[in-house]
Amino acid sequence: AVTRVDRMKREVEETAFWTEVERAHHTATWSKILVAQTSVGKQNCWEVDVEVEALGADKLPVFVKVLEVLKIDFQCHLDAMDSSRKENRQP
Repeated sequence: AVTRVDRMKREVEETAFWTEVERAHHTATWSKILVAQTSVGKQNCWEVDVEVEALGADKLPVFVKVLEVLKIDFQCHLDAMDSSRKENRQP
């Protein structure tokens, strides 16, 4: 039982470590995207034409994932607004 508990603790520590690595990876990617956004004077990150050389090919999947999350968040916001409007129209 002790070995199993120790293994579970290690797994938790490893998960925490890799979560931090991924968070740092996202932060670094966003930093590059924001620099590109600022340099071309765009208001929104999705308007930026991020070059592979500037961002790094390994960062493009992160950029795509972040845009997908943004799309989902935006859709949730639109759905909530639509739902609110429908509730306000009902007698």
